[in-house]
Amino acid sequence: MPNCDDMSEKADAWERVHSNYAEIWDNEPDPDRLRQAYAIAEAEPENAFQMYRNLADSGSITSMITVAWYYPWGNGKVVPPDDDQAYYWYKRAWAAGSWLATRDYARFVANRGNFAECEDVLKMGVEKDWTPAFYWLAHYRLKQSNSLKAHREVKPLLETAAERGHPWAQLLLARSMMRGKFGVREIPRGMKLMREQVANCVAELNARDKSDHAVLAETETKAA
Repeated sequence: MPNCDDMSEKADAWERVHSNYAEIWDNEPDPDRLRQAYAIAEAEPENAFQMYRNLADSGSITSMITVAWYYPWGNGKVVPPDDDQAYYWYKRAWAAGSWLATRDYARFVANRGNFAECEDVLKMGVEKDWTPAFYWLAHYRLKQSNSLKAHREVKPLLETAAERGHPWAQLLLARSMMRGKFGVREIPRGMKLMREQVANCVAELNARDKSDHAVLAETETKAA
């Protein structure tokens, strides 16, 4: 089974590439100031947050998402937890047109039990043919019900996202098929898809190991 942490990183990277993240960054009103906030975030978290907040107030969509991320758990000692603020900034970034905010806004309200609003947000993403919305809509519907009926209803969403290459959709589709959630006739196909998922994961890990070994060898050669 593919490692969940690796899959999460892979899926997040995939969604960023298949979103308007780069376009939004290119249109940031003050990119230099935003880079500065990123640069000091670890060493000076309070100052970085204030910079993000000022940028968000000035219309920076990237900063809106970042500010929203700070609030649900208080992000350490930087700000106190504030769901109302998190909700406001996620929704504002979503309304400004960020696809990543669509995902994060839907996740935020779903985690607080508001699946109706979550679905409304993701349905808009599906209507606009944003692939991650297909996966996340299926994901949150299955969070509400793990029944065979629910699986049959979300199958078209998962198949669309999986065919387009969404990592989590491919894994969930294979796992559901393998477990008979779409009927016993789909089990062999699910097993085949899962083997492919595992093989791809192993190949990626081997490629990463080779890359790490090459970097280590180069470093040792320079040191010698």
